[in-house]
Amino acid sequence: MDCRRTGTLGQASTQEHSDGPCLPPATRRILDLIAATPGVTKSELCRFLDRAWGTVDHHVHTLLATDQIHAHRVGRSTHLFPAGTPQTRVVWTLALRSPGAAAALDALRDGPCSATALAERVGHPARKLRPTLARLVEAGALQEHGGRRTLFSRSPVLDAWSSNFGFLPA
Repeated sequence: MDCRRTGTLGQASTQEHSDGPCLPPATRRILDLIAATPGVTKSELCRFLDRAWGTVDHHVHTLLATDQIHAHRVGRSTHLFPAGTPQTRVVWTLALRSPGAAAALDALRDGPCSATALAERVGHPARKLRPTLARLVEAGALQEHGGRRTLFSRSPVLDAWSSNFGFLPA
């Protein structure tokens, strides 16, 4: 990228570039990682880049301020997405990144079951798996069947989503 600096000493400014603002190389690298891994967290960026939290946080705030990325908070984690990511993709990505999501979807290939039975199959405590199941239901990946006890099953939407976005866990 050809970025030129203009201005006087102490008052440097960057010129706009045709594909958006001219970003420093470290900030551009973080933007490229977020684009390649939508839903990544700052902690994951720190580990991948082997950089301190404050350094990554500075660059992320620069990207947020220039509307290059947007952030979605889930619990204590903030997930980062490139600007313009469709809301449907954000919901699906967050649901699939939930702990035990891939294992739950794989276990449900055998047919519907309750949250407790599913937790036993995947080896996660039911109390920790229930929020994941709720996110998967919200995203449309799972269906809830009411009755005396709630059963969960895979949604036919999974295959359609897979063909649109090119991957599907488990």
